[in-house]
Amino acid sequence: MSDRNPLAYTGRVSGSTKVQGDVQFNSSQFSVTDGVVALAGGGLAVDTVAGDSGSATPTTAGLLTIAGGSGLSTSATANTVTISQDASTSAMQYADVTITAAEIKAARATPVELVAAQGAGNAVFFMGAQLKLNYGSEVFTETDDNFAIKYTDGSGVAVSQTIENTGFIDQSADTMTNALPVADAIVAAASAENQALVLHNTGDGEIGGNASDDSTITARIFYQVVAL
Repeated sequence: MSDRNPLAYTGRVSGSTKVQGDVQFNSSQFSVTDGVVALAGGGLAVDTVAGDSGSATPTTAGLLTIAGGSGLSTSATANTVTISQDASTSAMQYADVTITAAEIKAARATPVELVAAQGAGNAVFFMGAQLKLNYGSEVFTETDDNFAIKYTDGSGVAVSQTIENTGFIDQSADTMTNALPVADAIVAAASAENQALVLHNTGDGEIGGNASDDSTITARIFYQVVAL
């Protein structure tokens, strides 16, 4: 190892050009054992990266750019490259929401937000949902108090079919149900643009029961963001 540079290896080599002399290898990139030079960590140099269409070759400085395609963006830090789906893309997305007992029992007056508004010029297109009752200590009680997923609030247009609560919310065990889109969610564009999706109790009164407030609903909502 060189006394002049403790991070570099120095040795006498015979090059392919038949010129002999001293050479240094940075120890952060190379290792030298018994005159054999190898990439540090046993790594391999990348000559070419092949894609589904075409291939890429790193620059002489070893730089390789990973670019996002349609609906994708990339970011990099340290030794990690992250590929993310753009929020405005029309690909299917999903949101996971936990709804507390207090929110369940107030969903008629105060619908629960499931998917946030997506900004001016965009609307949320509902594709379906899965709901799971996580049973706690006591059952919820209801009388003809069903759920629906709507735009904006309780007065908004329903984008889901009726979610029947009898046999679901009133059970004394963990229980699952689905929410399906309505066939024709006809709505004024202004009432869909930049509007959230909410879970609304469409009944004539609030859901009761579960005095311990320890039951919840976990919901996964599938949707697309559509540019208007």
